Amino acid sequence: MTAPLDIDEARAPAAPRAAGSGAGPGGVRPVLAGRRVLVVEDDPLTALDLCLVLQDLGCVPVGPAASVEAAMPMATLHPLDAAMLDEDLGATLVTPVAHALARRGIPFVIVSGHLRPLSTNTLITEAPRLPKPARIAQIGRALAASLARA
Repeated sequence: MTAPLDIDEARAPAAPRAAGSGAGPGGVRPVLAGRRVLVVEDDPLTALDLCLVLQDLGCVPVGPAASVEAAMPMATLHPLDAAMLDEDLGATLVTPVAHALARRGIPFVIVSGHLRPLSTNTLITEAPRLPKPARIAQIGRALAASLARA
């Protein structure tokens, strides 16, 4: 099992921020404050960046997990409010993790470098989807909207 990332130990520049994006205190930040968000991403730098962005939004990042095997215990056992999932984890799709989250009623957002879903599974094809790299405002709006629908 992957331990939660200690963000204070390794800081890297986060995704570019859009001024007046609504991600700050007057926008989605109050909705996201304290929300536990699972991060499933196989690229270490992208995972770190996503965790930092989530922290900037007031969320508590859980993970990151770089594989389905690492993510499944977190997706099934950890207290979570939402998740950010990379669809393509090397040679494996994130679909089993998405199913585990859906069974628990936990909303998720797909963050992918692929324009179109790789999976034909409706759970993946109908999920909210963000491109890589996603801006903080995009991430904040997508998470807030997913939580509102849950």
